[in-house]
Amino acid sequence: MSGADRKVGRFRILHELGRGGMATVYLAEQTDLGRRVALKELSSFHARDESLAARFLREAQLSGSLSHPNIVTVHEYLVSDGVPYIAMEYCQRGSLRSSIGQLTLAQSAGVLEGVLAGLALAESRGIVHRDLKPENLMVTTEGGVKIADFGIAKALDSAVTANLTMTGSTVGTPHYMAPEQAMAAEVSAATDLYSVGIIAFELLTGRVPYADTNTPMAVLLRQVNEKIPSIHSINPDLDPALAEWVDGMVAKRPEDRPENAALAWESLEDAVLSLLGPRWRRQARLLKNRDELTTAKPLTPAPFASLGQHTIDVPAPAWGIPASAPEMHPMAGTVPKSVDTLPPDGVAQISRETQAPAPDRRFANPAPDPPARREPVVPVPPAGRRPHANVDMPVRQGAAVGADASQRGDRSLTRWVVLAVVMLVVGLVAAVVAIFAVHNSPARALRLWHAPYELGKGHSRHGG
Repeated sequence: MSGADRKVGRFRILHELGRGGMATVYLAEQTDLGRRVALKELSSFHARDESLAARFLREAQLSGSLSHPNIVTVHEYLVSDGVPYIAMEYCQRGSLRSSIGQLTLAQSAGVLEGVLAGLALAESRGIVHRDLKPENLMVTTEGGVKIADFGIAKALDSAVTANLTMTGSTVGTPHYMAPEQAMAAEVSAATDLYSVGIIAFELLTGRVPYADTNTPMAVLLRQVNEKIPSIHSINPDLDPALAEWVDGMVAKRPEDRPENAALAWESLEDAVLSLLGPRWRRQARLLKNRDELTTAKPLTPAPFASLGQHTIDVPAPAWGIPASAPEMHPMAGTVPKSVDTLPPDGVAQISRETQAPAPDRRFANPAPDPPARREPVVPVPPAGRRPHANVDMPVRQGAAVGADASQRGDRSLTRWVVLAVVMLVVGLVAAVVAIFAVHNSPARALRLWHAPYELGKGHSRHGG
C-alpha cells in the first residue's frame, strides 16, 4: 500500500517528507481539524524493540512538555497496528540545512537568537537536546526557526531517561557533539551550547570545523583532543567580538562556556548591536526572496525563559507586605549582586549606583543646602487589615496645607450664598406687601410714602 493511500487514526498520509535510520516523516492531514501535520513514524523493524519504542514515546513526552515559539509543537502521540507515531507541527520550508552559507549576519543572528531562546526553556525544565544541528532546526513560513527532534534528548535527574540511556553509550551527530558527549560523559546545558557554537561557526564560515575529516570516529577523536581553530583564522573579515563569542561557545571544558543560553545570547547581542545597530531584526527573517527583506516586518524578539531568576533583598514596608524585587535579566539592564554578598554599607552603595551622578560642583555656583525636612510618620494599620490608601498612607505637609485652605474657602463661600438667598426672600416679601397695600388703599399708601418726608421736615422745624 502506498503512503498516500494510508490512514493512521485521525490522520490521512499525503506523501513522504523524509526518511532516517529509525523513523520516517510524512506529510499528513488531520481530518477532524483540517490541518496539515508532520507525522513521524517509528519503522516497524525498530517498533519491535521495546527500548526504541520507549525512547520514541519519551521524545513525544519531552517535546510535548515544551511550549515555546522556537520549539516545534507536538500535537499527539498514537499507536496504530503496533507502530508508534508522533503528530507534530508542520514547517513547510523544511530545515535550515539548505540555507547554510547563504545567510547575512542579521539572519544568522536571528537564527541563533531563536535557538538560544528555545534552549533557555529546555534548560529551565532540565532537558538537554543532545542533537542540535541544522537538520533539526526548522524554518517557519514567517522566516523564524524552531527546534525539532528531541529523539535523543535527556531529562536531567530523571530515572526514566537514565534507564533508556546506557552508561558509556554515545549518541548524537559527531560534527556537532561536545567533547564530554563524545566521551559518553555526563552532559549538561553546556553540551547544547557547544552544538550552538558549531552551528554559528558553520553559519559564519559555510563549513564545520572538522570538515576535512570524513569518518565519524575520527571526528569524535578530534572533538576530544584538538582545539577548534579560531573562526577568525578562517574568515579574517569577521568582527573580533563575534569571533571571540564563537571561540567561547566551542571551548573544550564545559565550565569555560557561557553559564546558560540567556547569557550566551546577551554576549552575542552586544556584538550584533555594535555592528548592525538596534534595528537589525528588520533584516533578520529567513525569506525566500531577499528583496522582501526591505518591506518585511522585523523579526519578533525571542522570549527567554530565564528572566527574573534572582532576587535582591529589600526592606519590607511598615505594614508587613513582603517585598522581593526580581533581578533584571542582563539583557534588560545591570543589577548589583544580592545584598547578602555586599559589605555592611552595601545597601547604600546600591542606592548610589542606581541614581544619576551628581553634578560637578567645580563648574557650578554653590547653592545653599535645602533645609531639613521632617519626614511624616507612616501609620501602621491594625493586625489583620490591609493598608488603606486614604487612612494608612502618609500625607505630605504641602498637600495638607492646600487641603485646609480649600476647605476654609468652601465654608466662606457657603455663608455668602446663604446670606444672598435670605436677602432675596426678604425683598420679595416686602415687594408683595407694598403692592397689596397700594391696591387696597391708595391714599394710605400715599401717606405712607410721604411719611418719611413729613417726619424729616417736622424734625427739621423743631430742631431749628
